[in-house]
Amino acid sequence: MGNFMSNFLATIMPTVSAPKGKTSLKEKFMWIFIVCAIYVILGSIPLIGLAEGVYTQFELLQILTASSIGTILTLGIIPIIDASILLQILLGMKFISIDVSTSQGKAQLGALQKVLAIFFALAFSLVFVVTGILSPAQGIPQVFLFIQIFMGAILVIFLDEIITKWGFGSGIGWFILLGVAQEAIYRGFNIFEVVGLNLGDVVKYIGNLVAGNIGEIDLLFPIIFTLVIFAVVNFAQLLRVEVPLSYNQFASGHSWKLKFIYTSNIPVIFASIIIAEMGLVFNTIANHSTDIIQQIFSGLHWFVSIPPSFITHALSGTASTTMYMQSFSHILLYVVLSAMMALLWLEMTAASTPSGVASQIHKAGMSIGGFRRDPRIIEARLTNYIPYLAAMGGAFVGLLAAFANLTGAYGGGTGILLAVMIVFQLYEYLIHQHAEEFLPLLRKKF
Repeated sequence: MGNFMSNFLATIMPTVSAPKGKTSLKEKFMWIFIVCAIYVILGSIPLIGLAEGVYTQFELLQILTASSIGTILTLGIIPIIDASILLQILLGMKFISIDVSTSQGKAQLGALQKVLAIFFALAFSLVFVVTGILSPAQGIPQVFLFIQIFMGAILVIFLDEIITKWGFGSGIGWFILLGVAQEAIYRGFNIFEVVGLNLGDVVKYIGNLVAGNIGEIDLLFPIIFTLVIFAVVNFAQLLRVEVPLSYNQFASGHSWKLKFIYTSNIPVIFASIIIAEMGLVFNTIANHSTDIIQQIFSGLHWFVSIPPSFITHALSGTASTTMYMQSFSHILLYVVLSAMMALLWLEMTAASTPSGVASQIHKAGMSIGGFRRDPRIIEARLTNYIPYLAAMGGAFVGLLAAFANLTGAYGGGTGILLAVMIVFQLYEYLIHQHAEEFLPLLRKKF
C-alpha cells in the first residue's frame, strides 16, 4: 500500500524536469542567479490587503527561514524544512520504506516531500492568518491573505527544485545565504538612513571617528564576532579524525578520514528553525491567553528567546542575573537539540552510518589493520567513532550557534554560522565536481 501510494504521488505530482545531459558550471550559475533574483523580487512584494504592522520580533525566524513576513515570502523555506524533518523521522521509524538508491525511489521520496511541504504551507498559511499574526486591512477578507501566502510558499517549493536540478547545492542553502547577506549588508554597511532602515554599524562608527568621537566601540562588536565565528567555523570544517586502515591486508599507511562536524550543518538548521518556531508558537499562545496559561507560555517564550544586547551588557558589567540565566538556557537548548538532531540525522542517512561507511571501505579494498577483511569488523570499529563524532560535532555547532546569537553577530548569529558552512560546502562541491572549470576561474580572479 505504501509503495503504491508513493508511486501514485510520484506520477501525479507536478515536478521540474531535470536536464537531459550534463550542464556546464556557467549554466548552473545562470540558473542560480535567475532563481535568486526571482526570490529577492518576491521578498520585496508586500501582501495585498495587509494591515500595517511591525514584525521585528520575528527577525531571527526570518533570517533562518529566508522569509520576509508581510510579503509573498512570508513562509520562506519553513514548509520545505518541516517536510524534510518529518520525512526523515518517518523513514527512520520505518513508517515508510523507500529505496533511495534507485531513480524510482528518489522520485517517490521527492513526491512525498513535496506533498508534505504543500501540507505545511497550507497549515502555516492558516496559522499566520487565523491567529492574527498577519491581519487584513479593513474590508479585506482573511482568505485573500491566505491565498497569497500559500501561493508564495508553493513558488518557493518549485524554486528550490529548480536549483537542485539545474544548479548546484540546494535552494534552501542559497536562500539562507541571500537572507544572511542582505541582513549583514543592511546592519553593517547601509549608508542610507530611511524609515525602517538605520545606518550600518560600521558606517556609524566611521562617522563617529570623523566627528572626533572614538567611543562607542560596541558598534563594532557584531562585525568582530562575525569574523571570529567565520574563522572558527572554517577551522572546525578542516578537522578530521583518521581511522587507520590497511590495503588488501597489507599495512600501507592508509586511513579513512571522518569529519569532526560529521553531519555538517543539517542538525543546526533543523534545531534553529525548531527553536524559532517554538518561540513563534509560544508567543502566539501567550498573546491569546490569560492568567496562568499566559504566564506559562510567556515563560516558555522567554526560555527559547535571546537576551537582547547580551554581549554589550556582559562586557560592560551591566548584565543582570536574569540575562545570564536566559543565556545559559539558550546555550543549553541549542547544544542538546543540535546533538539530538545530529544523531537523528545519522540514523536517517544510510551512507553515513557505521554500516554504510564500512561498506564503502570494504568496496575500496581496505580493512582494519590486524583483522581479517570483513565489513562487520570494520563496522564494529567505526561504531566507536561515528556516533560520538556526530553527537560532538552537533553539540559543538549548536554551542557555536548559540554563542553567535548572544554576540549579536550579523545574520542573527546562527545565520552567519550557517552561511559560512553552506559556502564551504559549495566550495567543496565545485572543487570535486567542476574542478576543470572552477580552478582556472579561481586562478584568473585571484
